[in-house]
Amino acid sequence: MGEVVNYSVVDRIAVVRIDNPPVNSMDRGLR
Repeated sequence: MGEVVNYSVVDRIAVVRIDNPPVNSMDRGLR
């Protein structure tokens, strides 16, 4: 169970980190 929770947290952080840079780049490009 602990491993599953750990994977879930890592997966969420990874998705957020990967989704954040592109958004920042697009925001800067638009502005």
